[in-house]
Amino acid sequence: MPKVFISYSHDSPEYQKRVLALANRLRRDGIDCMVDQYLVVPHEGWPRWMDLEIRQADFVLLACTETYYRRVMGEEQDGKGLGVSWESYLIWQHIYNARADNTKFIPIFIDTEKPEYIPTILQSTTFYTVHSEIGYEDLYRRLTNQPRTIKPKLGQMPTLPLYEIKSAGISDNLNNLENHTAHFLHCPDEYFDLTNYEIDAQLAVTLTQHANTNTIEKRQAIVDGLIAEVSKRKDPTERYWIYITLGEIGGKVALEALSTGLNDPDEFARKGASDALAICRTRIRCNFSKRKRPWWRFVAMIFSCTTRILNNLHRL
Repeated sequence: MPKVFISYSHDSPEYQKRVLALANRLRRDGIDCMVDQYLVVPHEGWPRWMDLEIRQADFVLLACTETYYRRVMGEEQDGKGLGVSWESYLIWQHIYNARADNTKFIPIFIDTEKPEYIPTILQSTTFYTVHSEIGYEDLYRRLTNQPRTIKPKLGQMPTLPLYEIKSAGISDNLNNLENHTAHFLHCPDEYFDLTNYEIDAQLAVTLTQHANTNTIEKRQAIVDGLIAEVSKRKDPTERYWIYITLGEIGGKVALEALSTGLNDPDEFARKGASDALAICRTRIRCNFSKRKRPWWRFVAMIFSCTTRILNNLHRL
């Protein structure tokens, strides 16, 4: 059982009774608690008795009050509070000898909690307000080393799957794009490295270049494959880059898929769909502007120019 000594100041008879009540309760609860009120006069004298109790105790409880603080800090009138002053000198010496490694000396409050009355050297440690049940329980747990929560045993570290890029097409300047894209459609897992999202961006560029240099049928196959992958991918970053790829490829089907992507449950993936939708619409406008004008527009333009020339000649 732990041995405990209570250091306190004799503020008033009522306060001394509360200190005694705490000591009695600790003893009833199996703590070998000692307080000066259990003795009339020690045969070795009070100074030596205090020194012996502090040395033998596993814990020393410092009952902090304004009076106790004043006497511990050497601010009391001469001739008053000599017992507390002597105890504080011994406590200071023990802490000094332990190089401030303190687990023995514990500040407590028996009445009102006022942390400013904790001696300076102990203000960094945990204190307890023992007039409440929870405060007493916390102190008792400290004295008996009974934490509220037991740390669980250390488990075995699981082995996580390794993600790696097996195709060389991503790192050799995007060579052999047709085989690279076919490989993606059949083995998409090899192209999504969860620890390196730049590789996913590289994939978007690869599929885009392939789509722009091949037939409409092949591009549609890529779009269909990507749309099928969106519903399978749980990682929002993977869905993000699929949306970006669809935007780069473009087309009506991709546009519809990206419009659906705006309802993606993840904010990051929705941003990818929104950005890709803007890319896709830009591509559609550019492609429309590059189309050849119909023959009748050229005829109308020539007729308009001829009419203006004849009008000008007529004026002359």
